[in-house]
Amino acid sequence: MSEDTQKEAPLSTPSKSNAQINDGKNTSQQQEGGSTVTIFDVATEIEDMLNDINKQIEKNSEEVSKIVNKINDKLDKVDRKIRSQQ
Repeated sequence: MSEDTQKEAPLSTPSKSNAQINDGKNTSQQQEGGSTVTIFDVATEIEDMLNDINKQIEKNSEEVSKIVNKINDKLDKVDRKIRSQQ
């Protein structure tokens, strides 16, 4: 069979990780400003960003809950006042 007519083998999962093959060096590296940035650095940065977002969401959720509770308290007072006047 000629090279043009040969079928390519399907992709398979490698038996060793890239870190094992490259003596612990990650092959998904990118040169940026002279320093090496690994995929793990990027993943850590993304995780930190997501944690910060989650903290902000929790903080905002608590603030919204406090505001809603204050509104409910005011509505309860108005309701009691109206009922007492009837």
